[in-house]
Amino acid sequence: QRRQMLGKSASVLMLTYTTTLTKTLKQLYVELYGEELPYSLQVESIRAWMMRQLRDADVRINFAEPDSRLRLIGEAMQEVAARYPDDRVVSEKPKQFFLDELDDVILSRRIENLEEYQGIDRVGRGRALDRTRHRPIVWEICRRYRQKLERANLSDWADLARLVEQRCLRLPQFDVVIVDEAQDLPPSEIHLVTRLLSDYSEERSLTLLADPAQSIYYRGIPWKEAGINILGRTRILDKNFRNTKQILEAAGQIVERCEDLKKHEEFIPPTSSFRPGAKPIIVSYSYAEKSNQFLADEIIKLCQTGGFRPGDIAVFARSKNLLTKYIQSFLQKQNILCRFHRDDDFQIFENEVKLITMHSAKGLEFPVVFLIGLSDQYIPYIDKDSDTKLDDELQERKLFYVSMTRAAERLYLLHPRRNRCRFLYDLEPATVTQTVC
Repeated sequence: QRRQMLGKSASVLMLTYTTTLTKTLKQLYVELYGEELPYSLQVESIRAWMMRQLRDADVRINFAEPDSRLRLIGEAMQEVAARYPDDRVVSEKPKQFFLDELDDVILSRRIENLEEYQGIDRVGRGRALDRTRHRPIVWEICRRYRQKLERANLSDWADLARLVEQRCLRLPQFDVVIVDEAQDLPPSEIHLVTRLLSDYSEERSLTLLADPAQSIYYRGIPWKEAGINILGRTRILDKNFRNTKQILEAAGQIVERCEDLKKHEEFIPPTSSFRPGAKPIIVSYSYAEKSNQFLADEIIKLCQTGGFRPGDIAVFARSKNLLTKYIQSFLQKQNILCRFHRDDDFQIFENEVKLITMHSAKGLEFPVVFLIGLSDQYIPYIDKDSDTKLDDELQERKLFYVSMTRAAERLYLLHPRRNRCRFLYDLEPATVTQTVC
């Protein structure tokens, strides 16, 4: 619509978080318009776009590997601990805590000095840090770590948006900028995006599409923390047209327990279109082979008698390994065409079953979705050494909600009989159908 208003030469940039969604949007454009994306319309993941800006500016960045980061933060912790021998914040916190604090708070929110750091709320970071006693210590550890990083000619991925702003002297300008899944971009990236509009006249626009209930990466409200004032310029799209009433009702029981959304007053409960359908089916299995066979048999039945095609069906799992090492080969032996979403020849419109990790399913939808391997060992996945266990579980709960709501008509939830995913207990028995295989 904006291109029609401004003319076909209008430049449009659409950014999103995942590469899978980017690939799908490009294929959808070809399907709808019968041609490749024009030069004036760019669709990219935010990270790929930022990296391209650095390449175009002939800027090379060496990003630190995880092992190097842990080694350097450990050195910084030892140095600071010597100055504060009686303070337990250094000795009790693991190395990863300080790296996460740097990535998720200091860098993502563009904190420039200790005073700023002491003044902010650390959303989603678990236990509080005393502003006057502990935050100066954490700040000093992070400051020394960044000095060591710079001396080693290394950078952190969380600092990418700032590096683009700093190193690219001329950022490209667009007439229209659209950011999908904006709830998952950190404030530093939202701030960068605001600099890409050619001007702020009424015809040109920055549009952020966001659902805080689907935030599975960034923990906070990024547009607020990036200083964007959306008061009076917000449209609330609360009518859900994707899911049947039964699927939406079940998924709603998962997300309504996310207290962080209520605290920030950002949760917009979706209104059902009341399209009727089957209840989600919870399938309990005693061992993995039975689960795999049920999956294959049900896919065949759906295609032979249920009016669905293989291309209408997606299988989601928490980990890549479950899909690529076990499910893909098993389905192929059953003569079921399937494709993993990271394969180079993956096409969203191909008539084959899609195998997708739960994180990569964001923004996609399918008539039929199987959520497999729902063991409490894997979802929620919470690091035993994490300092933010409660917030980690909230993120995993949102991930589960997002995965459920990718299903438009049929939803299957497969779990081992023992140690089932704890979120399944939140589903009222009257809202689901339970079976055993």
